[in-house]
Amino acid sequence: MITKTKIATAFATGALLLSSFAPAAFANGTIDVSGNGAGSDTSVQVSSDQSSRIVQNNDANISNTINNTANTGGNSSSFNTGGNSTIDTGNASSRVDVSNMANMNQASIDGCGCTSGGTGVSVSGNGAFSSTDVNVDHNTDSAIYQDNNARIRNNISSNQTTGNNDSGFNTGGDTRIVTGHAMSDVMVDNAANANTASIGGGSGSGNGGGSYINVSGNGAFSNTDVDLSNRHSSTIDQNSTADFYNNIRNTDRTGGNDSNFNTGGNSWIASGNATNRVGVDNMANFNAASLDCGCMTGLTARVSGNGAFASTDLAANFDQTKSLFQDNRYTGNNRIYNDSQTGNNSSGYNTGSGRGMILSGHSGSDVSVSNAGNANIAGGMGNFTMPGGTRVNIAFDMMKMWQMFNMM
Repeated sequence: MITKTKIATAFATGALLLSSFAPAAFANGTIDVSGNGAGSDTSVQVSSDQSSRIVQNNDANISNTINNTANTGGNSSSFNTGGNSTIDTGNASSRVDVSNMANMNQASIDGCGCTSGGTGVSVSGNGAFSSTDVNVDHNTDSAIYQDNNARIRNNISSNQTTGNNDSGFNTGGDTRIVTGHAMSDVMVDNAANANTASIGGGSGSGNGGGSYINVSGNGAFSNTDVDLSNRHSSTIDQNSTADFYNNIRNTDRTGGNDSNFNTGGNSWIASGNATNRVGVDNMANFNAASLDCGCMTGLTARVSGNGAFASTDLAANFDQTKSLFQDNRYTGNNRIYNDSQTGNNSSGYNTGSGRGMILSGHSGSDVSVSNAGNANIAGGMGNFTMPGGTRVNIAFDMMKMWQMFNMM
């Protein structure tokens, strides 16, 4: 008997989110207040605000309950008189594959939204007692918020039996029990929670030149007030929480055979091999972020050639804030019960000149558990090495996950 169970789960609440924004940079501008007559009053206010937001949230709850049984044993040939008594079982083989993949976010804001080429302010050649007020304010804000929450439960019971056969109380002839092999393979692969985010996309400073302020050649008692402000903020916030629970019971049995109380002839028990293998691979919580924005700009200020008692007030403010928050929480609980048995055979209380023989097959068990979780990368999106030495390529793994999502 051969049974095969394969469970493949790909689940992302809110769907798989692939986002890319390309905010336009502020264009360079020139403000020119010039050639105005005596006693003129000029007020200029320029304000540019730009905000880019990407919010991605995934919540996955996966539960797999699998009961897998392959049984060719449990046979009885007893109380026979004359001739031979034979029990010959076939093999019991099973394979269980469980693959769970959930929660992937990928976001990119290609540009920084910086002022391109700077801002020029020129106040010149205005008459006596003129008053000029220039206020320029550029504000940009780029933010990516990514959140993943995965709960995966795998309860697997796999039982293969060719043993537990009984041939007893037979009279005459040979009594023979031959069991097949019991083989099982349980593989569980859990992968959850990957975030990649990029702001800037290699755009660097984002400015094609500095700002300048020129106050010159204004008449006596003129009053000039210039306030120039450039503010830029970039924020990436990544959070991943994973809770894996794997409860696996795997039993292979070819033993537990009885050949007792037989009269005459030979008594044979030959059990097959009992081999099982359990593999568990858990991977969770990978955050990779790149902040490549530098919107700081140079400034050239010139105050010259103004008349007597002229008053000039210049204020320039360039602020830039980069914030990166990465948080991972991983809980893994693996409970594995692996049992391979070819023994517990009995051949006794037989009468006659024949021989009693028990041949027990091989018993083998292989358990492999791999846990990898909680990796944060800041400033790069390529290869990196896990603490245990595992080499991971974020871009390749993300593409693989994307392909598997599309195949489901």
